[in-house]
Amino acid sequence: MDVHRAKCRHEGLACSCPGCDARLLRMDMNAHVEATHLGSAVKLLQSGWSRIAALEAELASEKRHSAASPTSRVFNWRAGWGGGTYKSETCDFGEGGVTGKS
Repeated sequence: MDVHRAKCRHEGLACSCPGCDARLLRMDMNAHVEATHLGSAVKLLQSGWSRIAALEAELASEKRHSAASPTSRVFNWRAGWGGGTYKSETCDFGEGGVTGKS
């Protein structure tokens, strides 16, 4: 009986995805996960990939700036809450001391 229960397609199971309260037959579980949860997981992954691509582009831009002027560094920062505002500031670390430009 234990062997049968472990593989029975008609056994009721709880969905193993966090936050999902669905209870389904084992034979319906794969279809439920694909229809309900797989799309959300793919969207989350795509969002993460887009963010990684944006960070890589930002890093490449900062590397190009650094190579053009080895005594300058660009500091990007956000002020405010929520979306905030974006400001780019360049500080030169040269012989004359530190100077800042906005």
